[in-house]
Amino acid sequence: MSRKIIFSDKAIAEMKVAYWWYEDAKTGLGDLFLKKIDAYIDIIKDNPESFQLVYKKFRQVPVKNFPFVMLYKVYPTEVVIHSIFHTSRNPKKKLRK
Repeated sequence: MSRKIIFSDKAIAEMKVAYWWYEDAKTGLGDLFLKKIDAYIDIIKDNPESFQLVYKKFRQVPVKNFPFVMLYKVYPTEVVIHSIFHTSRNPKKKLRK
């Protein structure tokens, strides 16, 4: 069963910052970052429990080739992406708003 994907405001803001940082570093790299995110979104939609459970009901998926993890929570009809977290940051801040 495919679930609806919802991005939190925090996840959207983090994704925008990462996109522009990569795009400023090299044209097209920001687009590649978003393509990787989209690829994992497709997997999460169809099989949301395939990634590691890291804290209570939060799951985490590493973004291949980029130092980020996506943190999300699965609900009966939707999946909420809570954070697109840079792995060099303090891990205690992963689930903060």
